[in-house]
Amino acid sequence: MSTLGHNLLPTPTTGGAPTQTGSGIGAIFSNVWRNITDTIDDGLNDIGNDIADKLAHALGVSQWYSMHLMDMCEGNFAPNASTPGAWLNVTNCTGQAPPSK
Repeated sequence: MSTLGHNLLPTPTTGGAPTQTGSGIGAIFSNVWRNITDTIDDGLNDIGNDIADKLAHALGVSQWYSMHLMDMCEGNFAPNASTPGAWLNVTNCTGQAPPSK
């Protein structure tokens, strides 16, 4: 589905705070805490992403839009957006002339 509303919580791979390096017991606890919070953030993002997907589907939001000089197209990724090598599946394009009144 559309990525509208996806990844609302920052993670180290999506622009979160840089990780600290070090040694000793403090670094161990810091790493454990970071792993716990990253897992929670990832879980919350997954829930948020699922809600965003369902909302976008319910509202009829396409996964991609393409605007051209004389028309506009929309569609979804096939078989889905996260599949390697996914292609664009065009579901609708506007006409090349303005609608008559």
